[in-house]
Order: sequence, then structure tokens, then C-alpha cells
Amino acid sequence: MGQTISRRSARWLSGSLWNASTSSAISTTAAIALTASSTFLMEHPSVDIQWGNHDVLWMGAALGSEVCIAAVIRNSLRYRNTDVLERGYGISLRPLTTFASRIYPDANPIKAAERAVTMMMFKLEGALIRRNPDFQMEDRLLLDKINFDLSCVTLGSGRRVELDSAYFPTIDDPADCWALTEDEENIIADLRSYFLESKALQRHVDYLYERGSIYTCYNGNLLFHACVPMEESGEFRTITYKGQAYRGRAWMDFCEEKAREGWNEHTQEGLDFMYFLWCGYNSPVSGALLSRRSSVPSSPMKVRGRSRLIRISAS
Repeated sequence: MGQTISRRSARWLSGSLWNASTSSAISTTAAIALTASSTFLMEHPSVDIQWGNHDVLWMGAALGSEVCIAAVIRNSLRYRNTDVLERGYGISLRPLTTFASRIYPDANPIKAAERAVTMMMFKLEGALIRRNPDFQMEDRLLLDKINFDLSCVTLGSGRRVELDSAYFPTIDDPADCWALTEDEENIIADLRSYFLESKALQRHVDYLYERGSIYTCYNGNLLFHACVPMEESGEFRTITYKGQAYRGRAWMDFCEEKAREGWNEHTQEGLDFMYFLWCGYNSPVSGALLSRRSSVPSSPMKVRGRSRLIRISAS
């Protein structure tokens, strides 16, 4: 007889503590709860985990993916979950917040740090997308579409969107908008060392890899986190990656293989794939397009899976 724990308990383990339904701050007892919940799970003799998009983002960050690190910090700042980073995992945000307060002196310190790391994320994301065309994430490339004189950005559809502010202090040359400044490079390098050297984070991520997977079958049920890419006709969507076609189960198996490549071999491709799994168009653990499908007429249908599930057997 199995037992299912809540989504929030699952998030204590992965450390994301991200809650899409609220922007309220998590209390300062987050680190204590993190330790207690993760210990309970890690000592249980029979546990399996189906990875969710926030899991793979944290997994990629722990493996040293700079863009995953930037995204984790951005989410933590936006949803006031920095206790998990600083108290739970010993990751200092001081260099980032000091830098952000200097370049955005009139902004709230947390908001300034979020803006600063978001720009770093956009730049790192741009480099990742351009070296991985099969990810099909070109619609996220927006920095090079900003008109700094008119303070607007032109989307791929041709629609022009006015910006609240065209103040981008870390873009030295609009013609080379994807380049990190020297300060940004130093901050990202410093943060990366914290993520790689956090023993608690590495222990939790190793556990996610050891007990987790993209999907599993249990008691005749298929368990997975988000979705299976499909066509409007109801057929599995065919996805081509580096000349090889995948669909349905084969695609989910391949995604897990690439996620484990990042863990076992630390290849750049494997690390990049973790970010694709977080927010990519065809990621089986994301399903991000479902929330904006009406604005993307050609987007595929996706079969929804259950929200993050950790199954604990009684044995």
C-alpha cells in the first residue's frame, strides 16, 4: 500500500520551495523544514520521484549550469525564498546584492538583485539557445530585438511592445547585447562555486538522481510530472534532435538519458539540456506552453501528467 506526500513536502527536498499560487515569503524556518523533510525522505527504504521542472532546474544548477543557477536565484528572489539558498545551502547572495544596489540604486534591494540576475540569465540563455538550435527556443531571444532609442521591443510576430524602462546598465554595446560584463562574469563564477561546493545541495541532488526519473510505472499506472508532446490530431509529436527523430516514450527516455549525461559526464550539452527541460518548447517536464496556448496557434496539444509526485511504499 503506497502513500503520497504533498507537493510542498516534495519541494522541501529539491530545495525549490517555489509556489506558483503565491508570492508571499517563506518563513525563516525554511532551512529547518528543509532538513527535517529531506531526512525523512532520504531515510525511507522505498521512495521514487518523478522529476518536475523545478527539480531539473535545481539539478542543473547543482551540476554547474550557469544559466540554471541564474534562473534558480531569480526565482528565489522573486518569491522571497532566499532562506533556502543562504541558510539551507550556504550560498551567499552578498556579491550579487552589492552589485545590484550599485547599478540600481533607486530600487528595493531584493528587486534590484532580481533585475540584475535576470539580465545575466537572459544573456546566458541567449548563448545556450544559439548553440542548441534543436531546442527550438528562439522565441525567447529578445535582448537583440530591443530598440533602445524608442524604448520598445519587437516580438517575432511583429508586434511592438513598449517598455516601462530602457535602462540597461549592464548592456555596454547593444550590438553585442549577449555579452556578460566583467562584473557579471565574476558574480556568476562566484555563485557557481557556491552551488558546486554546497554539500547539502549536492547530497539532495544526488538523491534526486538516484531515486528519480522522468516517469515510472507503478500498480499499472504511468506516473510523470507534466506532459507528453502531441499533435492536434492526437498523435505523439515527432521531435527531431541532432537528426534523430523521437516520439512518445522514446522522447521521454531520451530526455532522461540527457539529464543523466549532465550528472555522470558533466558535458556542456548535458548541462544545457537541463535548462531545456526547465522551460523548453518540447520538454516533457515543463508543459509551459499550456498556460499560453491561446497565443500560440500552432502549439501542440500535451497530455497532462500529475503534479510532482513522490511515492513512498509502506515496505
